[in-house]
Amino acid sequence: MNRPQVFTVQIGRDYGESRMRQRHEAGFTLVEVLTVIGIIAILTAILFPVFSRAREQARQTTCISNLHELYVKTNLYHNDFDAYPPLLLGLPENPDGSAWQPGSGTPVPMDKIRSGYLYPAYARSIDSFICPDSRVTDRAQIVNGVFPANAGFAGDATYATHGIASATPSEPLPYYAADSYDLTPVSAGYQVTYSRDWTNAEGLGIDTRTDHPNQLKYPNPPADKTVLTWCNAHAHDSNDRCPVVFLSGTAKPLKAGDVRAKTWNLAGL
Repeated sequence: MNRPQVFTVQIGRDYGESRMRQRHEAGFTLVEVLTVIGIIAILTAILFPVFSRAREQARQTTCISNLHELYVKTNLYHNDFDAYPPLLLGLPENPDGSAWQPGSGTPVPMDKIRSGYLYPAYARSIDSFICPDSRVTDRAQIVNGVFPANAGFAGDATYATHGIASATPSEPLPYYAADSYDLTPVSAGYQVTYSRDWTNAEGLGIDTRTDHPNQLKYPNPPADKTVLTWCNAHAHDSNDRCPVVFLSGTAKPLKAGDVRAKTWNLAGL
């Protein structure tokens, strides 16, 4: 007499469990969705800075590789000419290969010059002259560079300051803006980072016996204390790192605050 009742209870239990499974399989609850979103947001906040630092580290590694490549090429140039080049890349050119001057039209892009100092005779890839963090996309853009505040020269770099023959030696020296290692972007324009002469000893009446020896204009500058060039494109504050290459071939990132304060005279850091 009791069996139909037991059977009815069992059917009720099966039906209830089936309904619960159907509700569970129908989708996530709001709490579950919000929990997953919260976990994703936390992971993103943790991982994004890590990936960003990794990308910047990779760019700095490429920049340091470029600097070392330029060190090798400047030494090859020095072996051939018994002097370091006036510029690393070279001067802007017209399409016919002649020297570009303001008002003479648009120069060829920097990778099309024929008579550069290191390019194309020594460095075959134009990428060796461009920092991965450079924001300049126009390879034909021309700018002028100014000397750092602690250099003997003041204001614009000119043909005369760099020892380049010209009919207008006092005119500002034109640079390709994408040339990352002859000059570097600063808040007020572009600053010279490569020069054979930083103190203008003769022009300032400085006794060359007491002048800074760590300059490329002198026959035997101390290789471990003489800066070849540096790159400011990676630095956003004084604690960021600026890759620097010395005449010894050592290329390393130094604190941007130190590099900006001492620029070419980084001996001891």
